[in-house]
Amino acid sequence: MADELPPSAQNTVVAARRVQTCRQPVADTVLLQMQSQVNDVGAVAAGIDRLALPVFDAIRRAVGDFIPVVVLRGGLLMLDACRTTIGCRPWGFVLPSAHGRGGRFTMQRIDVPIAAPGTPHVLVDPIVNTGATVLATLAVLERTGAVARSPSLLKLACVFLTDRAEQKIRAQHPGLEIFTVWDRMTVEPNGWVTGVGFDAGDYAMGGQGCQRVQWGADLP
Repeated sequence: MADELPPSAQNTVVAARRVQTCRQPVADTVLLQMQSQVNDVGAVAAGIDRLALPVFDAIRRAVGDFIPVVVLRGGLLMLDACRTTIGCRPWGFVLPSAHGRGGRFTMQRIDVPIAAPGTPHVLVDPIVNTGATVLATLAVLERTGAVARSPSLLKLACVFLTDRAEQKIRAQHPGLEIFTVWDRMTVEPNGWVTGVGFDAGDYAMGGQGCQRVQWGADLP
């Protein structure tokens, strides 16, 4: 795994880009520990949980109450940190399915609580690499009326955000506010985010150390 790390910063708000980086001084150390124990699913999951705490704390301080919408499968890694911040309350999920490497997604299922007036939904996805999953999710949520169309009532919480993903998201949702630990991250030639050598979805399900039966049917 690459050891390149983005520069440190703490709770930096980039107003023009509507991005808030929520990085505590210990963040780089936590990521290095995750890199050195990349085959230890528990260690990586604990690291994501620790990194995500200041993200949700920043959102809570900015908007108060909110409804998390977890992008399965990887978003499950951030759910404990979210519950630590806002307690056990209704939350939603979306289950997208990718079609090859062309950035096409089919939404297999959505289950999202309707928010009280003025309460935002927060999309939860730890690794935002291409932006395709986020864009597909936002499109379905808005089309179905599951979330408000107002940019002030929709946020994105992640741990790793690449520059290419942000550019794609901004092109369609310029007002979307993003809370992350690291932003403007680069991508390796193999498509992995620099310094992040694991798949969040695999780790959320306990790793790749077993065989699985996988099946899905597109929603009409």
